[in-house]
Amino acid sequence: MTTGSDPQALEQAIADLQSPEATTRFHATARLRELGGPQAVSALVPALEDPTAQVRAAAALALGGLAAPEAVPSLVQHLRHDDTEGIRAMCAASLWLIGDRRAVPGLIEALNDPSQQVVGAVCRALGELGDPAAVEPLHSLLFHLSWHVRFQACWALDKLGATDATVLAALEQLAQEPEAADHNVYWHEHAMAADNR
Repeated sequence: MTTGSDPQALEQAIADLQSPEATTRFHATARLRELGGPQAVSALVPALEDPTAQVRAAAALALGGLAAPEAVPSLVQHLRHDDTEGIRAMCAASLWLIGDRRAVPGLIEALNDPSQQVVGAVCRALGELGDPAAVEPLHSLLFHLSWHVRFQACWALDKLGATDATVLAALEQLAQEPEAADHNVYWHEHAMAADNR
């Protein structure tokens, strides 16, 4: 990241965010992430309101990559209200990357999201942020219908140092369900790929 060291490039990227072409706006968000700095962040926050989902997702990703605490309120807002589940999940991931505990109340509310993808991402963010206020809400997910959500809730509770008998029982149950085999195969394949690099 060059932290805004190229004023002309920064000015062009900010201008490109106003382009009528979604592809141009999309590439501008990536360029702003590379350039960094306060001006880039200030331009990226409004891009979360872009009418094109891919641009909103790219803006959320960029703000997380820049670890911009000033973006927390907007990311929480989109986590809770964006129409696209992938963007809501991206907002959760970006809030974790930023690492600001002001996001915790909004993340806890988002545990009620109808999307398993979003709830899984929120669990991970809450585990990484390390706020004990998340323990009780995460406990309520240990009986969720989704294997993925229950697994992420257990992971987050363990990360928070809140592994108790209920969490252990949930993990034992998870291990007996068919999804566990797919999960183990997935991680084995990724570990093998990492070893071969």
